[in-house]
Amino acid sequence: MNTETAQLVHFALLTAFATLAMQRDISTFTIPNRLTGSMAVTGVFSMILLGPSSFSPLLPLLLATGVLVCGWAMFAVGLWGAGDAKLMAAASLWIGPSAMGVFALGIVLIGSLLALATLLIGLAKAARAVPGGRWRPRLLMRRLSVPYGLAIGSAAVLSLAWQLGSTN
Repeated sequence: MNTETAQLVHFALLTAFATLAMQRDISTFTIPNRLTGSMAVTGVFSMILLGPSSFSPLLPLLLATGVLVCGWAMFAVGLWGAGDAKLMAAASLWIGPSAMGVFALGIVLIGSLLALATLLIGLAKAARAVPGGRWRPRLLMRRLSVPYGLAIGSAAVLSLAWQLGSTN
């Protein structure tokens, strides 16, 4: 298999995993361990099949471990779910060190837009549900949930596309 075909297969597989994770997170607010585990294992094999890169083979594994540790810290303080932490670590194996900055920036930008949209939808629902404009206490009483897997999956696909585009 030539390099271009291998990169296309790599991109298609990441897109498939990311799409499954995003769909599941949007519909159930969970990302199954089987999905992130399969994504991580397949990512390691894909990385090996793509052949040598300019980085040490251990660097992507160390990077994914660091991403997982940071993700677990964010989970521990309640910023997002455990599935989000695992998805971000698994996706980092597919992306590799050279596109991690784009990946992180994508998560922040897409996640911010997603959180803002979720807040605006929540405001609209609360205002409509409580007649007389007394919606603010109702909104403040409930916690808004954001399917952050959507931001992580989208950022993963976009950053890998950026990386593949910049190498060709």
